[in-house]
Amino acid sequence: MRSDSKQERRRFLQLVGSVPLLGAMPLLKAEVTSIYGIRLWPAPDHTRIVLDLDQRVDYKLTSSSHPAKITLRLNQAQPILTLDAVVRDDPRLKAINTRFIGSGSQFEVELVLLQGVDARSFLLPPNESYGHRLVLDLHNRQSPVVTQKLPQEPQQRPQKRVLTIAIDAGHGGEDPGAVGHNKSREKDIVLRVAKRLEKLIQKERGMQAVLIRKGDYYVSLGGRVRKARKAAADLLISVHADGFKRKSAHGASVFTLSEKRATSEMTRWMVRQENRADRIGGVDEQRESNSFAYALRDMERAANLKVSMELAGVVLSELDKIGDLHGKRVHKGSFAVLKAPDFPSMLVETGFITNPREERKLRTSAYQQKLAEAMMKAVRQFAVRYPLTETVPSSSTEAHSRVLYYRVKKGNTLSSIAKSRGISLSALRRLNPGLGDLLSVGQKLRVQ
Repeated sequence: MRSDSKQERRRFLQLVGSVPLLGAMPLLKAEVTSIYGIRLWPAPDHTRIVLDLDQRVDYKLTSSSHPAKITLRLNQAQPILTLDAVVRDDPRLKAINTRFIGSGSQFEVELVLLQGVDARSFLLPPNESYGHRLVLDLHNRQSPVVTQKLPQEPQQRPQKRVLTIAIDAGHGGEDPGAVGHNKSREKDIVLRVAKRLEKLIQKERGMQAVLIRKGDYYVSLGGRVRKARKAAADLLISVHADGFKRKSAHGASVFTLSEKRATSEMTRWMVRQENRADRIGGVDEQRESNSFAYALRDMERAANLKVSMELAGVVLSELDKIGDLHGKRVHKGSFAVLKAPDFPSMLVETGFITNPREERKLRTSAYQQKLAEAMMKAVRQFAVRYPLTETVPSSSTEAHSRVLYYRVKKGNTLSSIAKSRGISLSALRRLNPGLGDLLSVGQKLRVQ
């Protein structure tokens, strides 16, 4: 009897300390980090790999070209279950292999690549949604810029240019956003609304839409701003569907940027909720450190805030026609995603997904279309009230015009340079990819 009891106890410990399909392993020890799983989030410009852990881990990242692979070697770590490492339709990854090294004190995650990437890894501490995480981001390598001399400049004439609207579907990937009673996720609903708005814009002459995220992956708050600026956006609309601790909270609302005190206690709560997205989605703090370093004149900032308020009022009025409002005025808050001062922007909370009645509405295609049409009214108003012009070639034969440059002088700003050269600020940025806001005397800028 005693012998059978010992045998059963030994067999139980072996089962607890084993991982199916990975072969024999040592039993878990107190100092060993447990790996709960691997998650993959492919995006157009990068792939994110997330390892869920029960504590911080010591690890080493290495890479090789032949064959092309990235390797994460974790010290004193082992999975507690079989890791699901299946790769499907990822443009950067061919496969993920996992194995133990040596005596089993090291665990290795090998990423077999389809193309060259730039890899960045970082550890994230626990937050309200996740425990410890080890994150590896595989970014597309940038192709070298090839410059060439162009023929002499031909005659040019003013012509109306395309209006670019950046549409930011909030949250995504690691960060589901607010979750409703019936498990509806904010990130899914707002992406559907954003895509409907994109279709409406693309049907208009003289307009184009740029989706900040096109699928289920996370873009940092700073990354959202950078993508809008890289696209030379003239207007940014950030789409959300908020949640609150009380199910009775209801109604849509529209926000513009305030660098001072928020307009209400609810607004302050919403700002905290939206600005915590980077803690949930996970960002490399070092990479994001300069995301919101802006140096534009107060006059330019004030002008864009005025336009933002005007357009936000149009959206609010349209939302009032299709459902309840959470307050009858445009609110102001210090939302991180609205802090780029060189174009107007607004954040639209389409309703409270934590309110059962509003959750049911937000899930329907018909209501999502109405929300998109409400925002489209503001886009059309923007195009009518603030037509944008710039100098462009008058025919296809003028496409090879001579490149012109300007050297920055003391006291110059981006706005003053753009104005003096007769182009818009967004056009100046488009001519100078990666241009920051802080200029140096003598810096060379392309102005044509």
